[in-house]
Amino acid sequence: MEKKNGLRRALDTKYIRFGGYSAVISAIAIAIVIIANLLVNALPVKYTKLDTSSDKILSISDQTKEIVHKLNSNITMYLIATGGKGDDQLVRFIERYTSENPKIKQDSVDPAMYPDFIKKYTDKSLTENSIIIVNNDNGRASAIDNSDIYVTEYSDEELYNYYLQGIPPTGTTSFAGEQALTSALDFVTEENLPALYSTTGHGEAAVSDTIKKKIAAENISDAEVSLMTGGGIPADATALFINTPTTDFTPEEIVMLRSYAASGGKIILITSYEHKNLPNLFALMAEYGLQYVDGLIAEGSSSYTYNNYPFYLMPKIGQNPISAKAGSNVYIVMPDSHGIHVSDNLPSGVTVTNLMTTTESAFAKVGLKENDEIKKEATDEVGPFQIGVLAAIENTGAAKEDSGDKKPGNGAVVWFSSPNIISDMTSQLGNHTYFMATLTTLCNKQNSISIASKSMQVTALKISDASAAIWSAVIIGIVPGILLIAGFMRWNARRKR
Repeated sequence: MEKKNGLRRALDTKYIRFGGYSAVISAIAIAIVIIANLLVNALPVKYTKLDTSSDKILSISDQTKEIVHKLNSNITMYLIATGGKGDDQLVRFIERYTSENPKIKQDSVDPAMYPDFIKKYTDKSLTENSIIIVNNDNGRASAIDNSDIYVTEYSDEELYNYYLQGIPPTGTTSFAGEQALTSALDFVTEENLPALYSTTGHGEAAVSDTIKKKIAAENISDAEVSLMTGGGIPADATALFINTPTTDFTPEEIVMLRSYAASGGKIILITSYEHKNLPNLFALMAEYGLQYVDGLIAEGSSSYTYNNYPFYLMPKIGQNPISAKAGSNVYIVMPDSHGIHVSDNLPSGVTVTNLMTTTESAFAKVGLKENDEIKKEATDEVGPFQIGVLAAIENTGAAKEDSGDKKPGNGAVVWFSSPNIISDMTSQLGNHTYFMATLTTLCNKQNSISIASKSMQVTALKISDASAAIWSAVIIGIVPGILLIAGFMRWNARRKR
């Protein structure tokens, strides 16, 4: 009995009680940590995995979020990864999409384990860490090669040194994953993909690869058509593109164009001041109240020129659905433009919207020679001029001559008077953005996808010698000294208790 009482007293000490309390508190703390982890893992990745990169490479734009939120289809994004171990950055980037819409799922496929998986959805030979996006509802798929996600470009100097001296080029790598994935999502979910046809047979200018890539990114099919030898305008043509013709259209072709616009077709026309011998084509434009103005437009107001060069016009941009889609921070330069006049008495059923306009100080120079002084003369036609217009044409229900089909809605003709609206020399400005906004508006495409790539170049942190010395003293001397003094004072205070 005495032994039992002694054991009870031993167990009833404050140390044992304290230990018991500690064990209970530890168990509760562990339980809280486990529950907290479960709750955090249940949260969307956008709240738990923050993008701390300088260019926000792993973030997605508001434009993408808007498109993703509207999706009603069940989508799976497959990462092609040998051994199931994909690029961690791509895995986390895909999570940004899945966290915005529960209908989007994420998975990985080992091509060694499932060699026929890629062939099921594409004929492309995909590289490691490529992505296949599948719409599980309609079966449509889009394959994105890794080279279209991490895009490397080489300068002319690098290529020159490589070919002549064998110096391997390093290039500049950018992350184009958001453009690629969002465009693919649009492709697999869009019910009616637009079709653009570019006319041939009139010395039309070739469309640059830059513009072609932008058109492809919008999931607009792009093909050429010869109106005379190709059987007319295709029945599935959402829009027709006439890019800077140098020779005129025949009367038969004009009939096709007129009928196409009257039955709801959309036409984009680009012309040059250098090629004015197009009487049939300009006569068709005159039917819509649009008059060709001969001569090269010089802007008399320097505030509306680029670098004070009078032929590099910075026009006034009209407020309309196209400019709204292009955005407010778009700067457009239209070098070497001719003028367009809009008739005061428009034909019945035609409504014209001014897209780009010069100032009243602009004037048209005809027969200008290289060394001529650029000044306004009494014989020059004066502004303001239009250098971009949209003519909406009431749908008369006229059947298309080549197909007999009727296109819904009104027809439209957009006319730009400078080939530089889509030239590579203006690609860094807002010209291409405005052109693509025009095309997607005419195609009635709700989701316009224009997302800039993000640089992956690492910027070195440069610190002067003086700054380096100061920071070294702070980190190596001052901070440890403060900690030692604070520790000593704390120890001394406890010792005296």
